[in-house]
Amino acid sequence: MTTGSNEREGTRIPWSFAAGQLLLLIFLVTISFGTLSAQTNRPDNMMAFHLDKAFYVNGEVIWYQLYLPAGFREHDIMLKLSLRDNSGKPVEENFLDTRGGTTVNGYFKLPYDIAPNVYHFLVMATESASKKRVKLGEVAVPVYNDLDDSWKDKPSVSVPSTENVALKGLQLDIQLADSGIKKRGEVSAGIKVTDASGRPVAAELSVSVRDENLAHTAGTIKNITIPVEIDPATLDNDIYINGRLLGPDGQARTGITIGAFASDDRTSYYADTDQEGRFALHLQQFTGDKPLQFVDLQGASFRIELDDQISLDAYPAVQYTEDVKNYLEWSRSRKMIYQLYQTVEAGLQIESPVTETPEMEPDMHIRLKDYASFADLYTFLLEVSTPLKLRKDEEGGLYARMFNPDPRVRVFYQQSPIFIVDGKITRNVNFLQQLDIEKLEVIDEFFDFQRLINYFGKIGSNGVVIVQTSIPNLQLPESEEAGIFSIRVLLPKGKVIQVEDPAPHRPVFKPQLYWSAGEETNAQGQFRLQFPHTDDLGTFIIEVVAKDKDGRMGTVTTSYRVNW
Repeated sequence: MTTGSNEREGTRIPWSFAAGQLLLLIFLVTISFGTLSAQTNRPDNMMAFHLDKAFYVNGEVIWYQLYLPAGFREHDIMLKLSLRDNSGKPVEENFLDTRGGTTVNGYFKLPYDIAPNVYHFLVMATESASKKRVKLGEVAVPVYNDLDDSWKDKPSVSVPSTENVALKGLQLDIQLADSGIKKRGEVSAGIKVTDASGRPVAAELSVSVRDENLAHTAGTIKNITIPVEIDPATLDNDIYINGRLLGPDGQARTGITIGAFASDDRTSYYADTDQEGRFALHLQQFTGDKPLQFVDLQGASFRIELDDQISLDAYPAVQYTEDVKNYLEWSRSRKMIYQLYQTVEAGLQIESPVTETPEMEPDMHIRLKDYASFADLYTFLLEVSTPLKLRKDEEGGLYARMFNPDPRVRVFYQQSPIFIVDGKITRNVNFLQQLDIEKLEVIDEFFDFQRLINYFGKIGSNGVVIVQTSIPNLQLPESEEAGIFSIRVLLPKGKVIQVEDPAPHRPVFKPQLYWSAGEETNAQGQFRLQFPHTDDLGTFIIEVVAKDKDGRMGTVTTSYRVNW
């Protein structure tokens, strides 16, 4: 049995005074009591990070649970989580809704080509009034790459391991059913949470299991002080994408309404720029990745910079200890083993989000295979489509106009319609003309003004043409492709895959032996931990972090050994 305990530290204020100053003392005590009460009742502003490992390797998954201060309880806040390199470029980012609680958990999937470096794990929120992003906290995450041979030539350094920070208020006990486990055997342990007086406490938990040899310069539990000026009551619960609108010359475009179009659910969004060209685009909540294309409503050229305007802390370079080098060697061997068995290490199981594309009834539906072959799109529309026309300008180029057949108007819209080709928006008619007409399958035209506004909003105010092609991975002209971003909003639910019944002769090695977050004890503060171990041998550490509804925290670790 291993026990981790923490007790609250009381505050004792010494007083010294002369006997003849009793009345003055009473007055001072009265004033001080009010001040002391305010200080005592002030919510704690410490945020704790629990990571499943102290460092990571390309292709692995960073699992985490955040423990927010008790003052965040009952405030529904949308957090933005981001993993960034030293230049501020995101590796992966997403949003998590606290839903009035004080714990959130998630993951970052590291790409296989990630450069070795110390990365920045940012926790941000949005101010309700200004819609500006604020940083709640940031921690360093060392990441290595076992496919880059340069690490072999790095000098080995001797750096003492950093112990985890103390978490105060709760005591945790953990009892293993058996401290000696056979490979592929079941690990079973009972966890109990009590307060400093030994009374059982219901708490939320996160549990990690890692190799004992993975000592490093950074711990897995970190505390960050949230800036005192950040009040959870002033933080927003909606999702905003912050950025800046620039012209081709790099100058800010101010006082402009910029549109954005999500092709998978055909939803349009709009935001106005300020005097610096900055905007906050309000998105509806959806889960998973979504392509989002920015569109200038007037058809002018532009450039988008997505930027939260968050400064990063300075971190030293990654350090190569003997433990790190040994792990990189084993990590590379593990990848080779999975390649040999023609499989991959499936450490992450993601719940696939469901996106419903709304039904849209076009004003004109054209299936090109129903018509005789034409030389190009210009000729086809000239013969077949009455509302949509391609016309030639003085220089021989093409432009498009959509006819508005409303009996009260009966006139061509003033500006070019937008063309949504395989989900991507373009106004470049010459690009469309160059496409192989034999690979154009369907053309849907929307020209009724009320229907355009209902379906597409301001983006569709001059007509919309949806084109479906058989062209794989169609690419727009470079300037238009640059306006398309892959946005991950709410993080899909994910979990570590546990191999319950692996094939007898197929090896099972995992960089993440076990991780579980969002767990809860029963009312008696008890939790049962059970999971199957892999073929990995050696000594392994179980680490548990707990927090109760009053914000008290505690942690405990124990170890077990795995043999053949």
